[in-house]
Amino acid sequence: MKLSPAVQRRLLSAATVLLILTVGSVRADAAEHVDQLIVKLRDNTAGQRLDTDHRQALEARSGWPLTSVRVLATGAQLLQLPQAVTQEDAELLAAALRTDPNVEYAEADRHVYPTAGAPGSTEPLFSQQWYLQAVPGGMYLPDVWAAGIGTGATPGVIVAVVDSGYRPHVEFAARILPGYDFISNPFTANDGGGRDADASDPGDWVTQNEADAHPNCTVQYTSSWHGTSLAGVIAASGDNSVGIAGINWQAQILPVRVLGKCGGSTADIADAMYWAAGLTTASGARNFNPARIINLSLGSSGSCTQTEQSAINAVTAAGVVVVVAAGNDNHGDVANFSPANCNGVITVAATNRNGTMTGYTNLGSKVAISAPGGEQFNNIFTTSNSGTTTPATGPGADNYQAGAGTSFSTAAISGVVSLILSVRPELTPAQVLSVLQSSADPIADSVCTPHQCGAGIVNATAAVSTAQGFVLPSSVGGGGGGGGGGGCADPLALLTLFCSTLALRGMPSKRSGFGKR
Repeated sequence: MKLSPAVQRRLLSAATVLLILTVGSVRADAAEHVDQLIVKLRDNTAGQRLDTDHRQALEARSGWPLTSVRVLATGAQLLQLPQAVTQEDAELLAAALRTDPNVEYAEADRHVYPTAGAPGSTEPLFSQQWYLQAVPGGMYLPDVWAAGIGTGATPGVIVAVVDSGYRPHVEFAARILPGYDFISNPFTANDGGGRDADASDPGDWVTQNEADAHPNCTVQYTSSWHGTSLAGVIAASGDNSVGIAGINWQAQILPVRVLGKCGGSTADIADAMYWAAGLTTASGARNFNPARIINLSLGSSGSCTQTEQSAINAVTAAGVVVVVAAGNDNHGDVANFSPANCNGVITVAATNRNGTMTGYTNLGSKVAISAPGGEQFNNIFTTSNSGTTTPATGPGADNYQAGAGTSFSTAAISGVVSLILSVRPELTPAQVLSVLQSSADPIADSVCTPHQCGAGIVNATAAVSTAQGFVLPSSVGGGGGGGGGGGCADPLALLTLFCSTLALRGMPSKRSGFGKR
């Protein structure tokens, strides 16, 4: 990057700062670079754009010229550096800004990536979707559908897939809501511009020349269609004699685009979360179809940033359940992977067909629950697009693929949460988590020492049953979280139908009225 003489003089005047940044800096990933900082000022309660006095004060602290980009939905400022630096160096610059008493917090605008493994093309049948079945390692979906939950043509719970956008696949195209593209970097967006109301996925392939020219990029010869794949796990139609079945055939998908070529940014994702939840954004963009669930199958290394936590706090306070991938670092500690290590989210690890943990999933005390993510020859079948780089359109555009990763485990939990909220829409995010954990199946795996794998593997049958019997704190009578006192005697009509259906199928009883596998 060629800098102007004025900028070069400013950089030379900051020689001491540069020395601190370049000597002894140890990187976990040599490819990771940052060119923006996020700064929240204490006296800018109105969320106004940074004025000249504040900007110059921050420049004096850091020794670097800073350009104001925009105000985030959180009220923080996004500031552009004159050149990309390592993530560790950016954190040191942020630390210098935090010495300003008027700065509430300052942090790097970290780069974020999708958390799916590499997919391979296939032509799946429902019989190959082991993870939906009533088998060890599966989620026990057929009995939920048999009870009429998550089926039919009535529009259901809205799930925001905050990801790479979507392709209009036949499996869920009729239930796609108007989304938004929050990618502000034109190269990353790959659609000829920045933010706009078009959340369709133009592809995220990366050439060698692009990888050489842009930090944080590696060559990717084909597009992932990642958001389309997640939408299929959650909401592909069932009983339509086409392809696969998703978890909730009524769920509506709200596509929110934040990932493009070489990933995305923390700042864009924070704004996207506000919009998805129907909250006010600094740009004025409005979402008239607020989501009840936000699926974040993405992440980066490091601790939870204040920008991420602020966005999560805001959307969960609005009643939105945030489901996040634990990450695919081969049993690494999820405490080192954000936003999975943030508070208030449901962090999901991945299991395999045997009902044990996959070799790639992260583990740790921040994991709330586990769900099938696929592994080796028993992967997750889902929706995709037949385009290799740019999207295919017309006949033959829709296809299916198999893949593995905590991305798919996260989508699985989002799908089950949408079933829970379809029968008990008044439940809070904390109550939804209680339902999931109290109804989960135990995991017989030596790696699951205390506080490593969450409460167990999600069981959709038990989760929906527990939700229907869940007694709210303000309710009259006994019972409590996790379905105490509910069971098949619950007066709710859907539960009566559900219990009758399962009784005919001979399922064993448990405290919530349904059997564990």
